[in-house]
Amino acid sequence: METFIQEIAFIGEQIVQFSWLPLLIWTIFSTIVWVVLRFAPAIHSQYQYHGRLALLFALPLGFVTLGFIEFASGLFFTSTSTSGLTLISVSAPFQLTVTAASANAVSTLEILYAVSFLFLLIGLILFVIRNSLQWFQLRQLQTNCEFSPILKVSGLDNETHSLIQTTNRTVQITFLDKEVIPVTFGVRKPVIVLPDSIKKDSEKLNLVLQHELTHIIQKDFLSNIAIVLTQIVFWFHPLVHVLKRELIDYREIRCDSIVLSNPSISRKKYATLLLELLPMPNINKELSVNMAQESSNLKKRIQMITQQSTNRPIPKRSSAAIFAFIILCTAIAMSCTDMQTQGEEPSSASIQAESQEGDYYEVVEQMPELIGGLESLQDKISYPELAKKAGVQGRVYIRFIVNKNGDVENAEVIRGIGSGADEEALRVVNEAKFTPGMQDGNPVRVQYAIPVFFRLGTDSENISSKSGKVHTTADEMPKLKGGLEQVMRNIRYPEMAKEAGIEGTVYIQFVVNENGNVEDATVIRGIGGGADEEALRVVREAIFEPGYQDGKPIRVQYSIPIQFKLSQDTDQ
Repeated sequence: METFIQEIAFIGEQIVQFSWLPLLIWTIFSTIVWVVLRFAPAIHSQYQYHGRLALLFALPLGFVTLGFIEFASGLFFTSTSTSGLTLISVSAPFQLTVTAASANAVSTLEILYAVSFLFLLIGLILFVIRNSLQWFQLRQLQTNCEFSPILKVSGLDNETHSLIQTTNRTVQITFLDKEVIPVTFGVRKPVIVLPDSIKKDSEKLNLVLQHELTHIIQKDFLSNIAIVLTQIVFWFHPLVHVLKRELIDYREIRCDSIVLSNPSISRKKYATLLLELLPMPNINKELSVNMAQESSNLKKRIQMITQQSTNRPIPKRSSAAIFAFIILCTAIAMSCTDMQTQGEEPSSASIQAESQEGDYYEVVEQMPELIGGLESLQDKISYPELAKKAGVQGRVYIRFIVNKNGDVENAEVIRGIGSGADEEALRVVNEAKFTPGMQDGNPVRVQYAIPVFFRLGTDSENISSKSGKVHTTADEMPKLKGGLEQVMRNIRYPEMAKEAGIEGTVYIQFVVNENGNVEDATVIRGIGGGADEEALRVVREAIFEPGYQDGKPIRVQYSIPIQFKLSQDTDQ
């Protein structure tokens, strides 16, 4: 149960960290625009509608833009490695440290993250179910009713005929033998559902059809579907619900305004028609577009009908320009929050530990680099005669510290193959010279690890696995997506290891394939107590940018040391 809560909390944490700042920016910007629109009723209904619609559409668009920027930054701005040695396979230039603090009982913050995620998920499911039922209701209505082309309806006037031609689509219509509010739905094949009683009065019929045809011309059903989808995803935000409710009001007011811009239409008869329709039942309130959606907006609609000037033009172009401007400004402001995470990974990922010779870092802002590249070690490696005669080959893993001068200290074999290869690997590494690691602008001692590869044969640049040829080096080495912190958040100190007081470093070797996925992950040195399995799990779930050779993605051998510490003073 504890593990389940931690997993849920991790997901909730990722959602909160990704969304809180863009949501805050959208809320502030949208509230300001909404207040201006709300307290300026003289603004034309076209502006009122498009202003609110732009605010609502900007919310998902801002997150899509933000996600695209993060994806593009990871795709086009990855660091590269220019080294390429035939006998040396370089490990990742960092080490993961997991402390016992990460394995304590579920914290209050984790519970809050878990509850938040479950709360969001339950609300999302409920909204999906409710709107799915509404969609099923529309499909049933379309299946059970007999529709016919609208042009076959008798009593249509010239204005209605003109609107039908403007739709550029085949509009279907049906009449129900019960009193219902007129309904319009459908995108490619729009349909109109009217009560049978309205056919008796051709004037009312034309007024209703002109209203519904205007909805079709304005693509209001498609807009409404987009509004509903936004409400489903962001159901937890109260401003989303406010905007949706007011959009329904101004959608009808705007439609009334467009219909009444024809001076031949009687405003009194149009208002009377609204009064007659409002008491009728609404057969689909959420998804369809209805002529008389809410009685609460009747007063506002009647005021517009009686007060609007017939000579007042409909501001189509300027309204569309404002619509685009609001969307772009809001979405850009939300997506610019990507800057909050840029450049944070190196400093926040720095880890300091201790040794008998003094403090050293496991991760720093600027990791050490081998002077001359890995090629400089090529000529220094001599295959031991004893290993040659015995046919010994494999990898020798060396761990060491690069001091402030760039020299190697405390080199030790953490896994060897014997027959003189271990000593040869130690000799080559001890003679290596690095640029010092830097933290806060100062040189520091940094722990490093390198596997030295010994293989009998001439093609020492590549090795073979059960899945095919694997490179030990590449023009551009793989890079961990999400950085070190993404992996560290996913690691849990095993309870068995914590209770047994087990700590140490687990070394994982694996292959990063052409798609950046991890293959053939194995423990080359473990500590038991469940730590080996936990390290394997985390590495197998990691995603990398693939390595490249001559501009093509290749399979690259990689290794990562993951350190488990019981010290409460060690930072992750």
